[in-house]
Parts: sequence; structure tokens; C-alpha cells
Amino acid sequence: MAEAMRHLPVLLPAVIENGAGDLPGPQEVIRRVLASHPQAAGLLSEARHCETVARTSAAQAVRRARLSRDCELACELARRQWDPRRVRTIRWVPAAMAVLALLGVCAGTALSLVWGLPWLDRMVLTGAAVAAAGLLGWAGSGRWDRGTLPGRLAALALVCLLVAVSILTARRATVIAVSQALSLALALAAAGLAMFRLTGHAENSQCWRLRRAARRAAKGRGGAELRACRDRDAAVAAVAAWESLIAEECRLGYPARATGQWAQACAALAREAATPA
Repeated sequence: MAEAMRHLPVLLPAVIENGAGDLPGPQEVIRRVLASHPQAAGLLSEARHCETVARTSAAQAVRRARLSRDCELACELARRQWDPRRVRTIRWVPAAMAVLALLGVCAGTALSLVWGLPWLDRMVLTGAAVAAAGLLGWAGSGRWDRGTLPGRLAALALVCLLVAVSILTARRATVIAVSQALSLALALAAAGLAMFRLTGHAENSQCWRLRRAARRAAKGRGGAELRACRDRDAAVAAVAAWESLIAEECRLGYPARATGQWAQACAALAREAATPA
């Protein structure tokens, strides 16, 4: 007999005892369910836990969204400050790699021009040529506007000096030496001009850092929103399972009142109990 009584509805003994079937209050219903049903406490705990996790995920998603918005605004302001006409369309990383390659070309060309000098003079003149090319690139990036013309004149004078040194130290015929020196000088000038043009159409490092931070923030925002949606779905499912347990016990214990205001009040109180304050 005791084994058969375990399968009876939780609220049914109250109907038998009261005879007239007096309705207990919603709080009494939830108390009886928690005291008698083996799964009630676990379902309520799971619902409260999932609801707390969902709220935490939603708060994190809001913070990520604000961070992403701030990073995007900072990137846009920096881009408007450094590129008001939207002409800097080359990304910073490929531009930096191209600048390093052009500096290497300048160093090799200058070293070829002054190869007949002693090694110390070769290093000094090669370093001067690389420095002049770097100054031209710095001027093209917009960080040295006043020094553009003096930098070009200094680079031109340095190229003429390297050509003269190459001709004077050549061991071949004069025509061949002059032709070789002029060819190398043209290559050096072309590398410097290419660097000047490249840096004039490339974004600066600050815009690149801000754009990378904005991209990371946007990625984190998307992940936080996805987690928040998943946690909210889990919370809704857990609360629905707990609420359905209360509704089922009310329906089994009081079939005639299962769809009335009393049942709705029990379900509302169960939903409130599953939602932490």
C-alpha cells in the first residue's frame, strides 16, 4: 500500500483530508510540492541557477557592446584625423613590409655605388642613404610636412654625391662607370620616390592599432551575444520545467480549478520563485 501511495499526486491527499476540497494558497501549494515531490527542489535550483547565469551573460554582452562601440568610435575619429580625404587605403602591415623592402633596396644600391671606398666610408654613406630614404618616407606619411622640400633636396644632393663617388672610384672605362652610376642612382631615386608615395597612401600605426582593437572588440561582442542568447534559452527552458511541474500538480490535485485564476496565481508564484531578485 505504501508503494502505491508514492505514485499519487502530491496535492491529492489534501483533497481527501479536507473533504470539501478547500483550495490552499499558492505559497502552500509550492511548499507542499517542494516537501513531497522528489524532483521539485532540483528543478527550482536549476531554474534559479540558469536565470542567474542568463542575467550575468546579458550584463557581459552589454559591456562588450559598449566596449565595441567605443573602439569603433575611437578608430573612426583617428581615421578622420589622419585621413580626412580617405586617400590612405593601404593597410599598415603590407605597407610596413614594403617600406622595409625598399629600405633594403636603397641600402644595396647605395652600397654598390660606394663599393670602391674603404669599409668605414661605405658604411657611413650607405647609412646616410638609408636615413635619407627613411626621412622621405616619414615626410610622405604626413608626420614631417615642413621638411618635405628640404628632405628632397638633401636626398638629391646625397644621390649626386654617391654618383660622383662611384665614378671617381670606378676601375673601368669612364663611359661604363658613368652608365653604371646613373643606373644605380635612378634605382635609388626610384626606391626613395616609391617609399614617399607608399607612405602617403598608407594608414599609420595608430589607426592600425585602433582598427585591430575594434575588430577584436567586435568579435568579443558577437561571442558574448551568442552566449547570452544560449543562456537565456536555457533559463527559459529551466523555468518552464519548474512551472510545468507546479501546473501539473495543480491539475492532478484540483482538476476543476486547473485553468482558473487559482492555477494562474500558483504558476505566477512559481515563476517568481524561480527568478532571483
